[in-house]
Parts: sequence; C-alpha cells; structure tokens
Amino acid sequence: MAPALVTAADLLTYDLESTPLDANSAPGYLEGFIHGAIYKVRPDVQSVVHAHTPAVIPFGISSVPLRAVFHMGAFLGTGGIPVFEIRDAGGPATDLLVSSNALGDALAHTLGGANVALMRGHGMVAVAGSIPEAVFRAYYTAPDAQLEGDADAGRSRRAHVGSVETRGEPLACR
Repeated sequence: MAPALVTAADLLTYDLESTPLDANSAPGYLEGFIHGAIYKVRPDVQSVVHAHTPAVIPFGISSVPLRAVFHMGAFLGTGGIPVFEIRDAGGPATDLLVSSNALGDALAHTLGGANVALMRGHGMVAVAGSIPEAVFRAYYTAPDAQLEGDADAGRSRRAHVGSVETRGEPLACR
C-alpha cells in the first residue's frame, strides 16, 4: 500500500512478544519479531526500521566493517557496525528470516546500544528515538555502504569519518 493511503484503521498494535493486541487483526509480517525484541531491551528506541538493503550485504558477509565514510553516515561511528549471525541463534539451516521471539531477542542482543545492525545475507535494522530519525539512519546507511564499497573496489586508502590524517598525524574533527 502506498504510504499516502495509510489510515489509522490500517495500523496494527502488538505487545512486546509480537502478539497482536486485536485477536481479529490480519496476520502481521513474518519478521515482526524484530521490532518487539528491540523495544523490549531498548527503552530509548521509539522506531525500528528493517530493510533488505543490497548495499550493506557485502559488509555482513565479509570481514570488512561498515563504518561512517561521509558526513550523512556519521551516526554509524568508526568502530564498525555489529553483524547479526542468525546461525548462532537459529542453527546451521535457517532461512535467514527473524521469524521467532528467540531470533528477535538474539538480533536485539547483537544490536546492543548501536544505531544500526547488519544481518548476514539479509539486510539491516536501524533504530532511533523517533520515526524520522530511524528512517534517516536506514536511508543513509545505504549510500554510506555504497561509498565504502566503491572505495574498497578502487583499493583507495580508507580514512573514515573521525580519522582524517594529515602528514600521518590524526586530526580531531572540529
């Protein structure tokens, strides 16, 4: 459904175990467990965005960490984004979908206090204290990943946000 067509009647309400509060409501998305699990452990989070963003996939399946490489991705930080390995929680034969509370809890644990977590071979989750901020983070994670991937493809020297160097001396961002 186009976002402009959504009305209050289209919204579904769930508890933190991802059970619909209205027993007569239509079934929700299979991966709704992601949201409830994160809300349970992160009282600061008021919005969760889960996306199947192709640009982040290489960072979830390799040892190359996703870091902030341009100013719009500064919320990613410089230490690398946590990566959720679903096999650690779901065993070796999962379908990569977070389709239970146990898998949602494991993803929330991986996210920890971060703004974004990658999901190996699947996508990402971005969180924030508001819907606009969560959407901003989800949106700008993709071009940051694309830019970092492009830089790696060109084998250019990586200087991520916060570690700009001049003459070998680190400079603080001012």
